Amino acid sequence: MHPQVQCGHQEEEGPGCTCRQGRLKGKRPLWQAGGPAEGRGGGSRQRYKDLISQNELLATCDIADEMLARAYGYRQEKHMRAAMERIVDTCRGTKDRHFARVARFVEGHMEGIVAPARRHISSGRVEGTNQMIKTLSRAG
Repeated sequence: MHPQVQCGHQEEEGPGCTCRQGRLKGKRPLWQAGGPAEGRGGGSRQRYKDLISQNELLATCDIADEMLARAYGYRQEKHMRAAMERIVDTCRGTKDRHFARVARFVEGHMEGIVAPARRHISSGRVEGTNQMIKTLSRAG
């Protein structure tokens, strides 16, 4: 059981108010706590840096996604290849094992990735025919 501490609500609820504000009387929330510069030793700057470093990988995912969408929009092989190489560099720059795997995958499949820009051929018609064959074979 929390001890009863009087707070600013005592006019409304009487002297026995046990609200959260009363239990935390004199304490500031973490986002208001002063940083080391203020002499409180709260470490809010360090917490902020830690939060940013945790979200760097998510931001890099978003950036890589945008770069990939732009790369697939190119119709010339040299432009698409250069864009894909920038994506590989971005992935390697994170020093994360998952991004390194993506970079290896892209490097290993570079010729297949840039092939649509080189040949300007869509595989949609072939895929549609394959899907129709599968559907007919299931129908019996």
